[in-house]
Amino acid sequence: YQITMTDNSGYQVIKNVQVNGQTPIAAATMTTTNTNVEEDQTITVTNTTNNTTTTDWNFGDGTTATTNTADHTYTTPGIYTVTLTVTNADGCQSTTTQTITVTEKVNTGITTTTKESIHIYPNPASTKLNINISQVTAETKLTLTNALGQIIQTQDKLKQGVNTIDVSQLAEGLYLITINEGKVVLTTQRIVISQ
Repeated sequence: YQITMTDNSGYQVIKNVQVNGQTPIAAATMTTTNTNVEEDQTITVTNTTNNTTTTDWNFGDGTTATTNTADHTYTTPGIYTVTLTVTNADGCQSTTTQTITVTEKVNTGITTTTKESIHIYPNPASTKLNINISQVTAETKLTLTNALGQIIQTQDKLKQGVNTIDVSQLAEGLYLITINEGKVVLTTQRIVISQ
């Protein structure tokens, strides 16, 4: 740097000064997978700052992390501030923040409890839907309903192994397949039909 000093009489002194010191750090930057989530939904945050030696995350709910990429799940609705503080090799720090809005989980009234012995595929489906059942009884029954709860198709006496349903004539949309054994629901799964 060149410094010029002038006194009250107009006398000037010009000096060249070299400043040695710590290497400055770039402004802290981050990315996040989502800034609006439901409770119990996981977000991933990533430190994208160059030349950092330490990474410190504070998720605003009492939880912290020290990895470049971190996953975090908020369990309570609210507005949280994620704070990233990075440090370089010379000890210089930089901080940035991101607001995360967490809303209450929407209850659709649909529960999905799948018995491991039942596999429904492909999903989404366009022409045929396969239901592979490893164990069946005489009371095993399938019910296909649309998003309005209207019964579209039923199938009694499912066989052990692969059962196939023709879905080629169904309108595109969300459907539910429920497989019962008597009065016990073995599984209810959401199926998407796309033509």
